[in-house]
Amino acid sequence: MVRAVAALAVLVGLCQATPVPLETPQSLHSDISLQISGGSDVDIQRVPYQAAVELSSEHICGAAIVAPHWVLTSAACVVEVRSRRALRICASARGGRGGLAGVQAESVELPVYSPRDASLLRVRVGSSVRESGGALLEVTQVVAHDKYDATTLAYNVALLQTRAPATRSPSVQPAVLVASGARPKGGAKLLVSGWGKTSLGEFFKPLQLQSLSVSVLARTLCARAYASEATKVDDTTLCARGEDWKGVCEGDFGGPLVNDMHELVGVASWAKGCGFPRNPAVFVDLAKDDINTWVQTTIKK
Repeated sequence: MVRAVAALAVLVGLCQATPVPLETPQSLHSDISLQISGGSDVDIQRVPYQAAVELSSEHICGAAIVAPHWVLTSAACVVEVRSRRALRICASARGGRGGLAGVQAESVELPVYSPRDASLLRVRVGSSVRESGGALLEVTQVVAHDKYDATTLAYNVALLQTRAPATRSPSVQPAVLVASGARPKGGAKLLVSGWGKTSLGEFFKPLQLQSLSVSVLARTLCARAYASEATKVDDTTLCARGEDWKGVCEGDFGGPLVNDMHELVGVASWAKGCGFPRNPAVFVDLAKDDINTWVQTTIKK
C-alpha cells in the first residue's frame, strides 16, 4: 500500500485567512508513548495469541495472531510517513458583491505513506521472552488500512502476512476477532499485554512478557482528556485505563486487547504518558464495522 502524490502536486481551492502548516508526524507525536507500566509477568500460554514485531532483529511493537499466516498490529509501527512538497493555488475572495480578488500560490507539504520493507521485518510467536525463543517468521507483505491517518492516528491498524504459518501449540493460538458491533461497554474489564517499558523514562524494555487488567472508559470522557491533542478520539477508537500509574507505554504499539471471553477487541494505538491518572490508553476499536470487515476480508484473500 503506497499512498503518494506526484513530484509536484497542485492543489486548487479558496485561500485560508491564515494558512496552517502541515506538521510532521514526529512533531505531532513527540510526547506520545506506549508501554505497559505496573503490569505483571505473564506466560505466553496464558496469552498464546501474543506476537512481537521485530525490525532488523530488534523488538519494535506488539501484535496479535489472527490467522495462520497473518498478525494484526498498529499501522504506525510498519508504515513510514515522509513529506513531499506541493504547490497550492488558491483564489482569494473579494468583499462587496463577491467575485475573486486574485490568485495566490504557496508551497505546502503533503504526507506520503509507504509500508516498511517487509524483508526487514520478522514476527516472533510462541515466546514469553523479548527477542528470544519461539518461532521467528519472515514477513512477505505489509497491508495497512487504507484510511490510516498518521496525524490523527485514525484507523491505526495493519496486517502482516508471514511466509510460514504460525503453527498451533499451547503457546501459539490465533485470537478470535470480536464480532462487528460488539463494542465493550463502559467499565468492562479487559486484558492488555506486551513487552513495553515498565515505567516512564526507563531505558530498557522488560525481557519478560507483561500483562495488565484495564477498564473501558466512556469515549466522551476520553475525548475530553485528549481534546488538545492532534491525535483524535473518535468512533474508530476504544479507551481503557488501569489503576493510577498502571497503563501502556513505549514498546506496546500494536499489542492485543482482549475481553474475558478471550476475543480480540482492540489494538494498542497511543497514549500520553504511562498510566497517567488523567490519560487513558487509546486502542483501535475492532468492533467498528469497516475495521472488522477489513480484517476479515484481508486475511481471506
